[in-house]
Amino acid sequence: MEEVPLFQILLELFMEKLEEILKKLSESNVKDVERATKIPSDRMYKWIKRKGKPKIDDFNTLFRYFYGISSTSDNEAPDTLVTETNFPYNRPNNILEEKERVISILEMQLKEKDRLYESVIATKDKLITSSEKQVQLLNDMLELLKEKSDTHLKKN
Repeated sequence: MEEVPLFQILLELFMEKLEEILKKLSESNVKDVERATKIPSDRMYKWIKRKGKPKIDDFNTLFRYFYGISSTSDNEAPDTLVTETNFPYNRPNNILEEKERVISILEMQLKEKDRLYESVIATKDKLITSSEKQVQLLNDMLELLKEKSDTHLKKN
C-alpha cells in the first residue's frame, strides 16, 4: 500500500470542505450572503457555476458565515480556518518532508538512469564488437576472393 503524503490528505479535506461551502452557498440567497460577508455576488456566482474557486480569505469568510463563527479578526481565527501559515503547502514541516521525498525520488530516478545508461553502453559495445567481427569476416572473404581471382587470372 502506497503512503499518502500528509499535505495530500489535508488538501483533500480542504477540497471537501470547499465543496460543502459551495453547496451551502448555492442553496442560499447569494445577495444575503453578499450583505453579510462583503464578498461580491458576481464572484460567488462564478464559484457556484464552477468557473473558479475562492481564495483563502474568501474561503475563511464563507466558512465563518456558514458555520456560525463570528470572529473576523485574523488574531482570533480558529484552528479550523485555512490561513497562509496552516495551508498544507505553506507548513514548514510539510515542505521539508515533501522536499526530502522529492529528493529521494530524484535520487532513485538518477540511479535508474545511470543503470540504463550503463546497460546501453554495454549493449553498444557488444554491437560494435559484433559489427567489427562482421567487418573483419567480410574483409577476410574479400581477401580470399581476391586471391582466388588472382590465381584464376594467372592460370589464364
